[in-house]
Amino acid sequence: MRQKFNFNEEDIPKQWYNIASDLPRAPQPPIGPDGKPITPDMPATVFPMNLIEQEVSLERWIDIPEEVLEILYMWRPAPLRRTLFLEKHLKTPAGQRGSALAFACNLLGLECKVFMVRISFDQKPFRKTMMQIWGANRIASPSKETNTGYTGKPRYSYKRGN
Repeated sequence: MRQKFNFNEEDIPKQWYNIASDLPRAPQPPIGPDGKPITPDMPATVFPMNLIEQEVSLERWIDIPEEVLEILYMWRPAPLRRTLFLEKHLKTPAGQRGSALAFACNLLGLECKVFMVRISFDQKPFRKTMMQIWGANRIASPSKETNTGYTGKPRYSYKRGN
C-alpha cells in the first residue's frame, strides 16, 4: 500500500471530484425531522451556501474555493503521508477527522461542532484538547444533542463564523 504522496505545486488539485455525477441514479435528498426531503435553504443556518451547493450538485468537478487553495499552498509541495503504522497499531484506519476538521475550520474562520462517539470522547482527552485549542465545540454521543445510542463515526457540523 502506498504511504507517501508527493505533489508539486502545479499538481495540487484545483477541483474536487463529485462521485454523485457518476452514480447510476441521483442520490436521495437528506430527510428533515418531519420525514420530508430538505430544501437547500433549510441547512443555510448551519452551512455556508457554497457547501450546500456542493452537496446537492451533480456536476462531476467542483472548484475548490480560493481560500482553501491558499491554505493548501502553505504546506505543499511537502509530502502527504498516510499513517499506515499507526493504523496497524490501532487495528483501525487512523481517524482524527474531528481534529483535522477543527483545524481546517479554524483556518477558514468557520465555527465547528464535532460529535464524538462516547468511548472516544472519554478515552481520548488529548483529541478533545486539540479540537478545543482550534475552537471546536466537542459533543459526546449519545447525548441530549445526538440520537440515543448513536455508535457510528463522528458527525460534524460547521458554519461561517463572525
